[in-house]
Amino acid sequence: MTPESPTRGRRQERTRRAILDAARELILERGLEGFSLREVARRADYTPGALYTYFSSAEELLGAVGMESLEVLGGYMGRVSGVLRAEERVLALAEAYLRFAEERPDEYAIVFERLTVPAESWAHFVRVAFPFTVLVEAFEAGAAEGAFEPRPGFGPAEMAYGLWCLAHGAAALSRKHLAALPDDMTAAQAGAVRAYVGGLGRRAGGGSHRGAGRSAGGGAR
Repeated sequence: MTPESPTRGRRQERTRRAILDAARELILERGLEGFSLREVARRADYTPGALYTYFSSAEELLGAVGMESLEVLGGYMGRVSGVLRAEERVLALAEAYLRFAEERPDEYAIVFERLTVPAESWAHFVRVAFPFTVLVEAFEAGAAEGAFEPRPGFGPAEMAYGLWCLAHGAAALSRKHLAALPDDMTAAQAGAVRAYVGGLGRRAGGGSHRGAGRSAGGGAR
C-alpha cells in the first residue's frame, strides 16, 4: 500500500476543518431544525457528495461538532486539581463550568442549546457523558471519603445532576434573562453553589445526622 503523502493529508485535514466550521456556523445560526448537509456543503464550497468522504451522515457530522465543543468544556474542568478536598473540588468544577459558559459562549450554545443528548437513558448518560462523568467521579470520591452522604435514590450521580442544574441555570440566566443587567452575579452564583454542596455533607441534615448542621459556607444553625 502506498503511504499517504503529507501534502494530501494536510489537504484532507483542511477540508475536514472547513466542513466542521461550516457546520458549526450553521448550527449556531439555525439550530437543528435548519441544519442540512446541502447547506453545509454550500458554505464550505464543496459538493454534497464530497462531504460523505469525510462524514457518513448528518448525525456523524453533528456528533463531531458537538464533541469538539465538549472537549473545550472538558479542558476547563480538566484543569481542576484532583488533590483538592472533595467539597473544594466539586466547587471548582462548578466554577470551571460557569467560566466555560462565560468565556466560550459559542461552544456552550452548541452543546447545551443546539444539540441533543444521544444517550439511551439516564443510566447510560451517567456512564458515557463526558465531561459530566468527571463531576460524578468527584462526588463518588467524596462519598467514599465521607464528605458527602448518599441518600436512597440520591447518590453521587444525582448529586452531580443537582449541581449541574444549579450551575447550568446560573449560566443560562446570565446569558439570556439577566444579560442586560450591569451587575456582576459571580458572588451570588458561588454562594448558591457552595450552599448546595455544603448541604450534601454528612453533618448537613441536622436532626437525622450526628452533630450540628453546618454548610460549607457558614456556621452551625
